[in-house]
Amino acid sequence: MEVDSETWNNNVTDGAKFANLKAFVNAAREFEATHSESAINLMTRYLGLIASSCDLSIFSPGRSEVCAFFSALWRVMCDARGPHWGGVAVLSRASIEPNTRHALTHTYNWQESYLSELMKTLTTWILSPMTEPQHRVIGHKSLTVLVNVCNGNLPAFYALMRTVDMKDFVVHLISLKDGGYGGVEVCRLLVCLSKSTRGSGSTRQSEVHSYLCCTMRTLHKAIMDKDETQLLHAYTFLNDLCSDENHRNYVMTYPHFATALKESLQDIEMLCTIASNDMAEAETTSSCLRNLLKFLTVLMSLEEGRLPSELLSLLCEGLPTILVPPALEPGKSGLQWLQVVGALCEMGETQERVLQEVRKLLCAGLTSSNGSRRRQILQLVKHHYFPSDQMSQISDIATSSVMELYGYKITCMEQRLHSHTVALQNIESEMKAREHKAEERLKQAEAETRAIQKKLEQQNRLYQLNNQLEEMKRVQEMVAKLMSKSASTAAT
Repeated sequence: MEVDSETWNNNVTDGAKFANLKAFVNAAREFEATHSESAINLMTRYLGLIASSCDLSIFSPGRSEVCAFFSALWRVMCDARGPHWGGVAVLSRASIEPNTRHALTHTYNWQESYLSELMKTLTTWILSPMTEPQHRVIGHKSLTVLVNVCNGNLPAFYALMRTVDMKDFVVHLISLKDGGYGGVEVCRLLVCLSKSTRGSGSTRQSEVHSYLCCTMRTLHKAIMDKDETQLLHAYTFLNDLCSDENHRNYVMTYPHFATALKESLQDIEMLCTIASNDMAEAETTSSCLRNLLKFLTVLMSLEEGRLPSELLSLLCEGLPTILVPPALEPGKSGLQWLQVVGALCEMGETQERVLQEVRKLLCAGLTSSNGSRRRQILQLVKHHYFPSDQMSQISDIATSSVMELYGYKITCMEQRLHSHTVALQNIESEMKAREHKAEERLKQAEAETRAIQKKLEQQNRLYQLNNQLEEMKRVQEMVAKLMSKSASTAAT
């Protein structure tokens, strides 16, 4: 269904209020089909009525009529034959309303010439049969791009609606979700479509639970395959659901978290196992670990009293595996690991066991001979408390680390001061060059002024001489006339 098709405005609520907007959309559709003079006249008439409206709320974003109007207006104004001045008058009037001005600035700037063709290409790849592995990869990437373009972007969503038949497209997406291919991206796109067509509160609990089932299945498979992209999609989708008030309530009532996480946590140890000489695999493992920890952070940040008790117990039993990250490049995954630990420490059931494991692992790292490793771990433990028998050792390491950090900061400040000095010197030389050019221009202007003055004086003198010559000619003519008259008188 197209946003500006004949079925988009069936809602009769506030029909009179948005009548001119709907009429303009219909006229714009006729103009795009025929480019007739009558369609242009109709658009000009409705634009004039809209621009002269006293009710600025007709431009407020959030209504399908308003989105369809601005989308149609953009397409019409891109055509050289469209009523541009009428469109400018409407935009000038609409920008008075604060929300509309913000939407016009930050929402409708998506309109680019390549977007329609991009939508067509992406949907073609998604709807194509995915029998071969390369076709599945292309379809998977297309889903990722499509959901990122349409997420939170109503105009882009309407461009998608103009590209495909939405009913058939949604049916195809559901088949992909149930088939296990690109499931999380499909779920994100379905949520985006639901928000855009029915509003954020229209998604049902059964739908959210179905999406979570697909997400947990994808999470488990991504851990086994060490697929950092799928882990990132799982985290992003869970974070999006928990960021919405309505969806978060449904997330906390999902009954199968414990079962799904139990299967996933059993494979985390395998995820953290890397070959000692494979740097690429180490980087991939670190990325996978960070994305998994982000996923757990979102989950553990939910309301404690409403999380299932078996989920807390499961995380408690899986602590030795969850707390592996500091042993694997703490500088990259340590901060996210610390956030998970902090979320676990906020719960009374898990706090003591978490702190015991944290102390054991971090103290082992602090006693190692690797200086950079110690500094990295110190960044993690600076807000934690340790037993008194270990505090002296930590204080010694902290003192040496602070001195090293102080020297590093001094070096950075010296480098920054040098760069600022060089920049000031460049600015000073540039200012001198500009002053020299300004002086030359001033001298040149003064010379030109003197030349013009001389020329004006010469022209003035020439003008005076011409006047004197003309006066002398008139006198000579008068003398000649008088002489001829006196001669004729004497002759008579």
